[in-house]
Amino acid sequence: MADESWRDALPEEVRTLETLQDIPDVQTLAKSYDDAQRYIGRSIRIPTDDAGDGQWDQFKDKLKGVPGMAMLPGSDDSAGWNALYDKLGRPENPSGYGIDDATYAQLAHENGLTDKQAKALHESLNKAESETNEQRQSQIMDMMSDLQTEWGAAFEKKGREAHQAADYMDKRIKADGKFSELVNQPGIGDHPLIIKMLAEIGSMLGEKTIAATDGANVFGIVPSEAAERAAAIIGDMTDAYHDQAHPNHMNRVQHVAKLMQIAHPEQ
Repeated sequence: MADESWRDALPEEVRTLETLQDIPDVQTLAKSYDDAQRYIGRSIRIPTDDAGDGQWDQFKDKLKGVPGMAMLPGSDDSAGWNALYDKLGRPENPSGYGIDDATYAQLAHENGLTDKQAKALHESLNKAESETNEQRQSQIMDMMSDLQTEWGAAFEKKGREAHQAADYMDKRIKADGKFSELVNQPGIGDHPLIIKMLAEIGSMLGEKTIAATDGANVFGIVPSEAAERAAAIIGDMTDAYHDQAHPNHMNRVQHVAKLMQIAHPEQ
């Protein structure tokens, strides 16, 4: 009876409250009240709909101190978004990704990608590009095989005609060697349809027409430029110059030889 005496003085509607039934005395009640007030003081309450800007600012300031919590900035708050990206794990600068592609790293940083996200996306893009290139190479090889079957013993001759036609057209349109270089770029000059087209042009023009433009300086360029073009071809490991199996290989070798003759006329 002594344990319940402190509640006897309370109004009945209060005395019967369920929350008071486990409190044995006034001292425990006071301690519980103090604990509740301390908890409320540390809690973060969401402001009501009619709260003013000041209350919302206080609410946001409290959230900033909570580990793992971050406020989403407004759409026009660039500084806020940068701070959020940094908090989520974006490197301090693009070089922090450790990715060789500086352009990609810059874009990743500008768009707030974390280190893990940037590397995963970069790997996926490289894989997709590699698969696309492999697929293209496979298609080119299949078409080249069909072209070899179609041309048979005339394969090398027609390849030579294609290269000569490219040089002839370069001279005719005064492209200063740029057209010849263009049609020998991967994806252009190694495509069987382009080779067939140039070979047909070469056949239509005939050897005499082509020979008329095949002087010592067929490109009409100065020695220094000829040397640069030759070096560019030799330095490009994807050029037919380096692929003995390519139908344009010998033509590219001859092309470089002509450039070297122009570059070193005294030899």
